[in-house]
Amino acid sequence: MDVSQCPLSKLFSGQEQYIVPDFQRPYDWDEADWKVLWKDLEDLMESAINPETAYTYIMGSLWVAQEKVSLPGDSVKRWVIIDGQQRLVTLQILLAVIRDEAKERGYDPNFTDQLENTQLHNPYQNGDSRYKVLPRAALREEASDRADFVRVIDGPRPEKGESRILRAYEFFKKKLRTKGVPRLNDFFSIMMHNTTFVYTVVDGRDNIYRIFEWINARGKQLTAAHHIRHYFYMVTSYARHAECTQCFYQIEDLIEEAHRTDFFHAYLVTLINRYIPVKDLYTYLQKQLNDKTEQDTVDFLRNIARASRVYQLLLKPSLEQDPFIQRKLQLFQKGLLSAKMAHPFLLDVLLSREKGLLDEEVVRDVFTSVENYLMRRHVCGGHRDAMKQLFSALYRMAASRTSLSFGQAVKEVLADQDYPSNEMFFQRLIHGKLYSQRAKGRKARPVLERLEEALGHKERIEIDGTITVEHVMPQTLTEAWKAYLGEDYERIYSQWVHTLGNLSMTGYNSEMQNALFEKKRPWLANSHFELNKAIATQNEEWREKEIKARGEALAHKALELWPDLNPVRDQKRQAVTGCSPETLYVLGEEFQISQWKLVLATTLEVIARKKAEAMPNIAGAFPFLISSSSNGMEEPRRLPNNYWYDAKYLSKIKSEKVRAQCVNMIQMAGASSEDWRVRTKEEYYREQHRTFRLMVEERSDDE
Repeated sequence: MDVSQCPLSKLFSGQEQYIVPDFQRPYDWDEADWKVLWKDLEDLMESAINPETAYTYIMGSLWVAQEKVSLPGDSVKRWVIIDGQQRLVTLQILLAVIRDEAKERGYDPNFTDQLENTQLHNPYQNGDSRYKVLPRAALREEASDRADFVRVIDGPRPEKGESRILRAYEFFKKKLRTKGVPRLNDFFSIMMHNTTFVYTVVDGRDNIYRIFEWINARGKQLTAAHHIRHYFYMVTSYARHAECTQCFYQIEDLIEEAHRTDFFHAYLVTLINRYIPVKDLYTYLQKQLNDKTEQDTVDFLRNIARASRVYQLLLKPSLEQDPFIQRKLQLFQKGLLSAKMAHPFLLDVLLSREKGLLDEEVVRDVFTSVENYLMRRHVCGGHRDAMKQLFSALYRMAASRTSLSFGQAVKEVLADQDYPSNEMFFQRLIHGKLYSQRAKGRKARPVLERLEEALGHKERIEIDGTITVEHVMPQTLTEAWKAYLGEDYERIYSQWVHTLGNLSMTGYNSEMQNALFEKKRPWLANSHFELNKAIATQNEEWREKEIKARGEALAHKALELWPDLNPVRDQKRQAVTGCSPETLYVLGEEFQISQWKLVLATTLEVIARKKAEAMPNIAGAFPFLISSSSNGMEEPRRLPNNYWYDAKYLSKIKSEKVRAQCVNMIQMAGASSEDWRVRTKEEYYREQHRTFRLMVEERSDDE
């Protein structure tokens, strides 16, 4: 390893070429980085005016290794860039701008020719050998750094574009035209002689990948996708790198950089069938390949590349051929907030279809069940960590139930995993806040879109970014609305404004704004949305009664759209009519209880005491029963950790609903339904009778 200082004038002199290897990330400097470099150069120019203040600007470190493979017929000395590619590419862009500006301003051609042939091109060379720096290519040449870089270096002045390289060119062009910048030949001369790198040459090609990893562990953070990319180069021989490059070109061509780590994560989870934190992804990949042969490693990468074509469907549903599956993918891709957690399972299912293990009908059935589960959890809430664990292992869990079809097994597994009951889903749809200022319409939209779709309009409306969530009773109450709602307007507004019954969709939100219902009604009647037409045709007023009635009607429609995945189980839960409780078992504690309302009150007390972190979600799911404030409660009762429940409302709950609500609360607290159980008096008497009978039988045997 040889370390020295290398001025810019020497760096590009002679027949030299610096190659950005395939394992490096693309050019990713942006305006913030360009501004820092430009400010440093401005300070350098200002100091160079006076010899006493002049200094040498150290641009940082540059790590290279000499390329051992040479091309026939040229004398270019090639270097592989281990670290410093962003700075070298940026400097080349700046030098190209200086050349083009000098030509446009009529500078001496000797100056521009010298700059071109000593700093930008290797004269008398052909093809890629002409360039002093050679960025990465890509599978599609027009999408690569190299294509835009060549346009900049070869000139004439390139057209504007959106790539970082073309934007960098425009940035430095504007800066060089600002007042106070030295003449271009002076600017160039100071750059050449007063700018230097700490230049490190590494001996031996085989260790450059480990050096790259070591450097980047201490510098700018790379994504897991970047580390995975270079890892395959590190563990394979140079002879197999062309195959690795082809695989990564395919992945990069199909999946944008922002989604690549998610893709690698989803794929690896499908292999091990359990959740992996993204931060540990690289470590788990190393474990997977630790004992593999080189051929196994390359085959592993080929499988990842093949999977990228399938994963692309999750990002671009329009590529899916089956219309039904495409619609589900669109819903997962743009609507449901938790759908990303299901990516490992969805990918596994689509890969199985690709291999012929699952047919289209099964995939449709499975995707319908996933939509059902996600939608109920989307509305009712739940623990995200539990969902991550579920969808990481769901394929294996379903496949293990060999007595069932795969589609039915998926339903049963989902129904057993904190699945909101009909009652909870129904009540949450009516009373829960589906809209918030923080989330805007992201929570309400998928529900509204699917309800609109279910109304069966013959001409489906494309719901794009111009369509927004509409509050029929507006978010900001005018004096006219307050008078319209009456003296109790504050409670009505607080209770109903963000609920499903008051929400719809429109492209005319700004036109309707805070208008009274009588003025909004014609807009709604003439809307292309069936949801809006129904509001206008079925209601002459829009007060609490109408909002609640519409919410209930839409909630019933939602139960038809997303029916219980296991209705038999739900019936068993609710089969308590005519029975009285005797003993409650909850989270490891036991209570003697004689009334169902006390079962619910005691369950709440234990959860609030032992699972306090779950109370905000539970309060959100049951707003009329539980709150962090006693305001508005008829008979408030204090719970541990500053929560309250309304004993009056609790007394109104029917006994057949108590068990379902308690189990839902237990599941929302992150526990299992097995952590809650009630023994009824009838069960107690049966147990006593059975015990007495056994005693009599034993006594008879003794006699």
